[in-house]
Amino acid sequence: MNIQKIFITGGTGDLGAALVKELLKKPDTHVVTNGRDQSKADALIETLSESEKTRFRFIVADLSKESPEVIARRAYKIYGGIDMLISNVAVFAFDEELVDEEKKSRLYETNMGGLNLAQAIADLVTEKGEPLILCDIGSTSVIADMLENPFPDTFHYGKTKADVVRHSIKLAHAHPRVLFRAIHPGSITGKIAQQIANKYGDTYVTSPEITADAAIELFFTESEEKVIQEIFTSEQYFAWSESGSWFNQEADLVEKIEGLTLERIVKIPVDGIKSFKVERVN
Repeated sequence: MNIQKIFITGGTGDLGAALVKELLKKPDTHVVTNGRDQSKADALIETLSESEKTRFRFIVADLSKESPEVIARRAYKIYGGIDMLISNVAVFAFDEELVDEEKKSRLYETNMGGLNLAQAIADLVTEKGEPLILCDIGSTSVIADMLENPFPDTFHYGKTKADVVRHSIKLAHAHPRVLFRAIHPGSITGKIAQQIANKYGDTYVTSPEITADAAIELFFTESEEKVIQEIFTSEQYFAWSESGSWFNQEADLVEKIEGLTLERIVKIPVDGIKSFKVERVN
């Protein structure tokens, strides 16, 4: 599949911006992303080369105010097609922070936005007889939920994100020209990683740039497999440590997660570059 026109949801945060930059390194790619804050897009644009700026577009689009069908049509119209959708939009929160139904509802609606937008884009593209690669930036919380043993402190986040993945797998099996790819990183340096470190103690993380590089490599993998999933994380991320729930459980994960193989459980070494420690702030 010739992948040139890519739509990223949530493309102006730390990981989203890293995905945009990594994609634009490919000279034939054209990228559009959406968000609610034009200033964040302007800051991202300032980091791009003149050539990259000509192949990047940002649309102010809020899923709480516009239907996914409208946003899908707007994104499609910019380059006259969508070859790949990368779903990166998500709200993270520990369950203890969701103190009322309004906050739970906000998390649910935002994270379900990825599901609804994937459906709208799949409908739009396949109705035109065109192929589509659906891609998702998941998390280890997603894998835990798919294994029916969700992390207790991030149940709501993990479930909503896992529902997006499950829905995209169904879309891939329902549409002959749709493929699904998902990467599930461990903790990525930034605000969320610091929250995790403060809650659980020092933790090992990867950078947005390293994670984006791994994600793009997976998403552009030439394969007719309907579903490919990959876990990409520090070898000392808490889920994989001796006290963690997945210690020596790789074979069990592979058996239960569609599209996952032992080779796709990538635990990178802690070397101070690709993976490094975030310390608790007292």
